Amino acid sequence: MIFPRLIVPFILILMISPGHAADEWEDHRNLIRSATEFLEGLPPVDTNQTHVVIKPGKLDARLKLRACQVPIESGQLGNQKQMGRVMVEVRCNDDKPWKVRIPLMVSVYVPVAVASKPLSRKQHISRSDIIFEDRDISKINRGYYSNIDDIIGRVTRNQIRAGVVINPGQIRPPYLVLRGQTVRIIVKTPSYQVAMDGTALSDGAQGEVIKVKNIRSEKVVEGLVTARGIVQVSH
Repeated sequence: MIFPRLIVPFILILMISPGHAADEWEDHRNLIRSATEFLEGLPPVDTNQTHVVIKPGKLDARLKLRACQVPIESGQLGNQKQMGRVMVEVRCNDDKPWKVRIPLMVSVYVPVAVASKPLSRKQHISRSDIIFEDRDISKINRGYYSNIDDIIGRVTRNQIRAGVVINPGQIRPPYLVLRGQTVRIIVKTPSYQVAMDGTALSDGAQGEVIKVKNIRSEKVVEGLVTARGIVQVSH
């Protein structure tokens, strides 16, 4: 029986044929390695960051890319993001080029200001009210503080629970002028300066523009809060 003996060598030839070699396709690990190294080489998202954790997304097992004949490269961020869910473009630049976007999750950890205890509404913040903890800022959507000098002396707008990351929307500068308060209105021009008493029509922190009423003329004008009880009006 000659025919059956010819089947086995024929099958072996198919198995070792170069057209079915394991290295015909680019290894997915190479794609992930290239994308990861690209992200690791980017400038810091925040100068205070302590560490970065990069986790590659799951690639479709059906993805088949011809093995690149030159080292593969990674270029720009596909969605212009450097943290959170990131897409990195990986390219092959040989004579039969291809490119693909690789998904990764990037967590950037920064010491951020956290309430050390419950804070009440309109509370002036002191150093003992704040601690700094490493948090993943890719999950902080409303902003954060990494410098304690940006927080001390500010006032809470609402109650803040212990352990909550403090964001700019939760605090404000202290008011130097209160609504209904008698203030000193300073009118300055290049050639002269005059002062008069007025009434503040709203609260105001330093650098804020508020309306004040001249007590004598009852004229309402806008001025800049420059110090406690002082509003400067440009003529």
